[in-house]
Amino acid sequence: MNTKKHGIITALCLLAILSVHAQNGFVKLATLNFEWVEENCWENRIAIKQNGKYGFCDSAGAIKIPAQFSNYNSFSNGYAAVTTDGSNYFYINAKGEPVINKNKEQVTPIGKDGFYRISDGKTTFYDKALNEAVELPVKQLYAGDYSEGLFPVLSNDNLWGYANISPRVVIPCIFKSITPFKDGLAVVSKGETNENKRGVINSKGEEVIPFEYHMIFRMKNYFILEKKEQLAAFDITNMKMVTDQLEMRYYNYMNLFSKNYKIAKNSKGQLALFNSQLKQECVISCDDCRLADDENGLVAVKKNALWGLIDHTGNEITPCEYEDISTLQNGLIKVTKKQISGFLDKTGKLLIPLQLTRSGSFYTKFITVKYKGNTILIRPKSDAEFKQETQLIAQKKLPTAEECFDMALADDGLKERQQTNIAGENNDFEKRNNKQQVLTRQVTDYFKYLAWFNESFDKWVKESTACLKAPVTKTTTSYQQQHAGEVVAALTGILQNLKRIRGEFEALKKINYEYLCSNNNGSIIKKMEENKNDIVAFLDAHELKLNMEVKLLQSYSFEGGDFTRYANQIKGLANYQITKSDPQLLKIADSGAALKKLFEGCK
Repeated sequence: MNTKKHGIITALCLLAILSVHAQNGFVKLATLNFEWVEENCWENRIAIKQNGKYGFCDSAGAIKIPAQFSNYNSFSNGYAAVTTDGSNYFYINAKGEPVINKNKEQVTPIGKDGFYRISDGKTTFYDKALNEAVELPVKQLYAGDYSEGLFPVLSNDNLWGYANISPRVVIPCIFKSITPFKDGLAVVSKGETNENKRGVINSKGEEVIPFEYHMIFRMKNYFILEKKEQLAAFDITNMKMVTDQLEMRYYNYMNLFSKNYKIAKNSKGQLALFNSQLKQECVISCDDCRLADDENGLVAVKKNALWGLIDHTGNEITPCEYEDISTLQNGLIKVTKKQISGFLDKTGKLLIPLQLTRSGSFYTKFITVKYKGNTILIRPKSDAEFKQETQLIAQKKLPTAEECFDMALADDGLKERQQTNIAGENNDFEKRNNKQQVLTRQVTDYFKYLAWFNESFDKWVKESTACLKAPVTKTTTSYQQQHAGEVVAALTGILQNLKRIRGEFEALKKINYEYLCSNNNGSIIKKMEENKNDIVAFLDAHELKLNMEVKLLQSYSFEGGDFTRYANQIKGLANYQITKSDPQLLKIADSGAALKKLFEGCK
């Protein structure tokens, strides 16, 4: 091979390596230039928004289903529920074609095993080829809980049972509420939410655990049974009650569905981590905590308003330096600092540096993120790619993690604010900026956060109202979960942005107010104090309550959860918003709008 040709090939190989490693920690798959993009790529379909309508693209960014729907649910088992009028949902396949039977009627999939259609009070079933099978004399069914060959069905007496795909009712409709089967067992109830009438049955409908408990928590080898905040345990392996006294004690925020680990109280009243054998692993000393990884027993802990990670023995693996830490998904844990996100692995190593201005978690192998102002689809790098990346960083061909974070802050306009706050703390404004420039930036940030707060508040009102309109029945689970997720996001946005605004007020205090507005300084200072006091009053009165509500919603929303309790929690939160918090939030919005108007008249 001649020298010139060898040089060209070497250059091309280097170019190929650099193109893969152009970003730290991840590989860009596509740029998605749409009005809005879903965070996860479910079954190679990503929801997008164009001209106010939803459609779907693939992992290459190519539109596969044109934007034509007013709302949607993500793809699952090859199908997605969509609507064109906002209320009447129907299913489409990956090509965007409506799923219809041979009579051109819309049908609903049951997992991957068949379909059904309800019309004129009759439920008709179809096989995989959409051939009509038989009618089933039930009022309603819930295909979303299809598990282990059984799905819930509702009788005309509004009681639940289970049918198989044949279809035939195999467990009579005698239950007030039910959950999907897992490992041949299901938690069911014969009473209302506040009654101690929950128990466990097997796939034959036989009683395994008596109907005398208020809550039942599932673990790998046990059911944890709660009645009057006292715990007992049932050994699934030996199918009998545990007679030894439990080390574990009841805790309000016990995770319903974690299998290997639970956070609960111990006999001394301390928060502790318990393993799948119900034995204490470690005491958890913190301001707040939640399970970050059920498989390995990682716990996210909060101290002094920041989050870190400990392992199942209580040893710190990540210091408390992040504003938020999510749960592990596909081997990665999302972390956030100063509104910039990155990802840790289960050892606490920062694999994807803090550099993303918007990101979800890796529920799927590919996710969409906001990076350097663009919405892109990414995947994590492989071990071999990470090894090459380390070499490139050492050769200064890629930035370090710290440099990535600094660049992201600068891209998002936050670096200057960070420097300003440091300057304020040191009382050394003149070395970096004059007071007028600092003030201008902080006032600009204040109004940015106020706008984001207003958006979150409007979203909360809209989604809470949607939840209130939906009847609390098992058949509305998907609808409720969709809107509840938006309620949680809106609540989080409200609280975060109000705290940011409060922070800006504290920073503004460090600057002489005479710089605010030469022609209307007094009115502005008065309105600023009014707005700040409204925000402080709201946070003092509602922050703890709303954070607790978010936790409860998240814990109840998992598949197999206590639906009645979950749905009523949503409605309770919606009513709380309307009756208690709305007036104060409206007052904040009004005083903020008045303040903005005063600033617009400044000289």
